[in-house]
Amino acid sequence: MVEITLKVPEDLARRLQPVREQLPEILEIGLQHSAPLSIRAYSQAIEFLATAPTPAEILAFRPSPAIQIQVSRLLDRHEAGTLTPDEEHELDQIGDLQHILMALKARARQQLDQIESYF
Repeated sequence: MVEITLKVPEDLARRLQPVREQLPEILEIGLQHSAPLSIRAYSQAIEFLATAPTPAEILAFRPSPAIQIQVSRLLDRHEAGTLTPDEEHELDQIGDLQHILMALKARARQQLDQIESYF
């Protein structure tokens, strides 16, 4: 394990003292949430697909509520015309993922329909 020394304000140091043993986990969580929204959304979809979901599970898949909220905020800002170029790029990446998931769900629906028509 690598040791890292950080300079932090006194008030933050006092707040960190009781959780000092959990700091690696706290930093990991913070890094996960600081990743761009599109990367978090793609990672979530890939993790889900790596479980080899059934067609029904694919149809039921939804992004986490946190991602849904952030996407809604970006869409609201897009409609208001207040997105930065980086946010516009994020929204484009999310749109690409949404198209992929829609195609995947369409294929899952076809598979379920074939199974249902067989019986």
